[in-house]
Amino acid sequence: FPVLAPNVSAARLERLLTHQPAFVYIMAGYRLTGQAFDLDPRLAALVAAIRQRAPQAAVGIGFGVRTGDDVRAILAIADVAIVGSALLQAQSSGALTGLLDELVEATRTPA
Repeated sequence: FPVLAPNVSAARLERLLTHQPAFVYIMAGYRLTGQAFDLDPRLAALVAAIRQRAPQAAVGIGFGVRTGDDVRAILAIADVAIVGSALLQAQSSGALTGLLDELVEATRTPA
């Protein structure tokens, strides 16, 4: 599946979507994974363009996702919130169960 940055060009997006991917991963912003969360302002339009050109594709957003609030913000515009580094950090600090509870609850409560 493709991994896209929020500034992907229309031509590149079109080329990627001709392959009819089942899943598209979009970077939330321009930070290293595991750092602060930030939703790039172009994401809503990018997700809308993907849905229009590849309606079969689930859209996930990741990079820096750490909290339930981050998950809710993503789920307001995309199908999947991708959490990686925060889970590894929570596991190593003994806080995994609490973080998992917070993230699951975020999928149940609207933004």
